[in-house]
Amino acid sequence: MSCFCRAKTDDCCLMTLGKTHLADSGIHPSSAENSPGWAGDASTLRAERIMMHQDGHPRLRDAPAAGPRPDASQFSPSSGFASLTGLQMEEPMSSSSSNDPSTDDRSKNLLILIGHRLTAISRIATLLIGLLFFTPVGLLEGGDSLTIKFATLAPEGSTWMLTLREMDAELQQRSSGRIRFVFYPGGVLGDEIDVIRKIRIGQLHGGAFSGVGLGSVLPSVRVLELPLLFEGADDADFVTQRLEENFARAFEKRGFVFLTFAEAGPVHIFSQNAIRRRQDLKGIKLWTWYGDPLAEALFRTYQVATVPLALPDVFPSLQTGLIDAFYAPPLAAIALQWFSQVSYMSSQWLTRAIGGMLISRSRWRTIPEDLRITLKDVAKKYARQVVVKTRRENQEALTVLQRNGIQIVDLDPAERHHLLKASQRVWEDQAGRLYPRSLLDQVKSLLQQYRGKGS
Repeated sequence: MSCFCRAKTDDCCLMTLGKTHLADSGIHPSSAENSPGWAGDASTLRAERIMMHQDGHPRLRDAPAAGPRPDASQFSPSSGFASLTGLQMEEPMSSSSSNDPSTDDRSKNLLILIGHRLTAISRIATLLIGLLFFTPVGLLEGGDSLTIKFATLAPEGSTWMLTLREMDAELQQRSSGRIRFVFYPGGVLGDEIDVIRKIRIGQLHGGAFSGVGLGSVLPSVRVLELPLLFEGADDADFVTQRLEENFARAFEKRGFVFLTFAEAGPVHIFSQNAIRRRQDLKGIKLWTWYGDPLAEALFRTYQVATVPLALPDVFPSLQTGLIDAFYAPPLAAIALQWFSQVSYMSSQWLTRAIGGMLISRSRWRTIPEDLRITLKDVAKKYARQVVVKTRRENQEALTVLQRNGIQIVDLDPAERHHLLKASQRVWEDQAGRLYPRSLLDQVKSLLQQYRGKGS
């Protein structure tokens, strides 16, 4: 099995993103301390390489797992100053020299020097942060190099982020260093709606988005995520490829250049209790992505109570019990660590989660024509690669989930029919709201065309 994080060690792989080390040591995740990362003895966990930030996203690291948090009293002023300034503080003076005026003067001078350096460091840090988001774009670029500040929710070390970095490397090589990306992964700049807002006001230039982010700019693109619309990847590809140019023109009218589609994979429901029939949905607290009208409509039709949250809030909300169920592709459930808080996954997927890359039209106009062609060509190449990788690794993720205690639950046959009828009502209800009815009719026609070829 290929490693999702592509680490160079045997211990990492996908398993480091989940419960494997805990399971190997006989510790169940529910017994771990409630902390941003996995708790436990470093030797027992074989130097975990995951560091969880407060937003719940994993960060890969090569250092051994940290021990207990040191008490603040363990740090002396000298050690703190030395780490910040690069100066080595002198050892505390003995009582025999404490009354030496020259010694006192040296100490005062050293403290004054440290103070000046700390002030300078603080000012420089503040200036750099200001430059990052508020300096005109041209001043940030050295020589002829163009920088594209690009945000994504994809965690560092995930398939999606690794592919984006490969894309950037080829772009720099093919452009002889004239254009490059600066990435902000893992939701460090907020949820997708926040990123779209930052692009519109010029703080960012672009991003890789799920259907929620794309739909916040162009709601009609969500027609590609209607529940149970597609039977598999092939008919989804057939429809998407024939509508892509139309969507690209529509994005352009709204101030964005659409580079390419991608996908996150089939979306399943994960829960703490098994869901086999409608009655099992009563009482669950299901997360829905805040600001997602399609998810709201879908689960309202299914008569499921939901808890709208931003994506970075999902992991801590699972830990605290605010929610006890969520929906996600298997690969994303592992990469985001969400699977560690539940026990079941539905075998029936609800939809195929789309993705895509956008750049602001204003930034696009500053890119020379030859580099625009190169950028689009490279983006499409790696988007196709990430689709292939994601489909393969979503299948591999099912095995990994089962090995880590997740039980895959089948719907009762009668429930499958009910789910399809409820989904079709969602298609009709959202026509004229999220997308024109003519677009829904076009999608249905394309599906009939595709399925007719296969018969």
